[in-house]
Amino acid sequence: MKKIVLLLFIHFFIFSAAQKYNPVDTVYTVLQQKQIKDFVAEKSANMSLLNFTSLKLSNKKIVKNFLSERRKIFDEMIKQNTLFIDEESERYIQNLLNEIIIKNNLDVPSTKVFLSRETQPNAISLGSGIFIVNISMFCKINSDDEITFILSHELAHQILKHLEKSLVRNDNLQNSELYKVNLKTTKKKSQTVGIGAILEFLQHYQYDDKKNSRSQEIQADSLGFSYFKTLARDRSNAIESVKKLDSINPIELIKLEEDHYRKFFSTPNQKFNEDWLELYGNGDYNYSKSKQNALGFDADSLRTHPEIIERIRLLKDKSDISLQKKTSQENKHFLNFKNKMIKETLYAHYVLKEYGRGLYFTLQMEQKYPNDEFVIIMRGLFLEKLYQARKDHTYKRFVDDVDYNHQTKSYYQFLAILDHLSVSELQKLSSYYINN
Repeated sequence: MKKIVLLLFIHFFIFSAAQKYNPVDTVYTVLQQKQIKDFVAEKSANMSLLNFTSLKLSNKKIVKNFLSERRKIFDEMIKQNTLFIDEESERYIQNLLNEIIIKNNLDVPSTKVFLSRETQPNAISLGSGIFIVNISMFCKINSDDEITFILSHELAHQILKHLEKSLVRNDNLQNSELYKVNLKTTKKKSQTVGIGAILEFLQHYQYDDKKNSRSQEIQADSLGFSYFKTLARDRSNAIESVKKLDSINPIELIKLEEDHYRKFFSTPNQKFNEDWLELYGNGDYNYSKSKQNALGFDADSLRTHPEIIERIRLLKDKSDISLQKKTSQENKHFLNFKNKMIKETLYAHYVLKEYGRGLYFTLQMEQKYPNDEFVIIMRGLFLEKLYQARKDHTYKRFVDDVDYNHQTKSYYQFLAILDHLSVSELQKLSSYYINN
């Protein structure tokens, strides 16, 4: 009975008492959906083929296809409840972007920052003034300055016309003899080794070649920094923001140790088993590498930035950042925004059915927000979902495999413990935390 009450409560607690955190509703109104689609449609109409005439596209359909795919991205984000629509948060980020444009006297079309619930920290420019920033990015950010540099970097991509140039480059590649020969060979190969071979080949061109991608990121860093420094309180925060982009692991606010796990996984009705800490090899299925987000890219493919060390070195070389004394910028407004984004990211794990990562994030948040009712509720929900998935033999749809090469020790230790738990053990754990 208590389980039913809990599950009902999660759907309605957005209307509950003010002292408990209330996550932003995932249900988009008809008006909100129309406003989003109208904005994207208007931008697509303005981004006519005439804008690409000087770039000498041989196949004009490439622009039409891109604009069609961009519309599909937003349709899919609405369908998957990925868009984070919250007037206060959107206004906060949009004002930062507007300030960059105004302070630098930039002549750019009207812009719009869309926020996404995707839990991989990232930001992207989709051309003609459309930007998407994942709210999980803000869990790792420590100042307005860091957000400003990220927005400056994405704005620089637009002003440098990197999207347009990439479309032309891909157009040229697809018309090259080498591409046609490789495509023909790959198609033959795919008949024997599966469709994965051809997808891998096409992906190489879709994500562009690494050399050019690195060049574009460095250019965006350089121009973006020139915008950023007109507003920055502390220029070294450009480097701090770049550091936050170099992670394919789940977000880690706090490093969890074995004793944290012993405490959490030990309950009155079930003692912690030291054998649960035993590590073993990776499985064939790896959720973190196979999961595609609403943009249609897998998590690793989004890491198009050059090596972080190189970017940091170049930023230091072009300015006196390293000589600056750091200043404190943690104002109340920023801290309130960050805390909200942390809790919304926790809820995003639930919305996106990332139950393993969600529980891992919950354990960290219990250290940051002890006895927080919202965190306690989410903990029970993640455990209930994991128990149900184990019982239904769908567990690996919602939990990463252990990957020693790309995960922190804290995370793969957590995954190993989860993997060791049987259906009955997960049920006991779930029952205890739901009822207490």
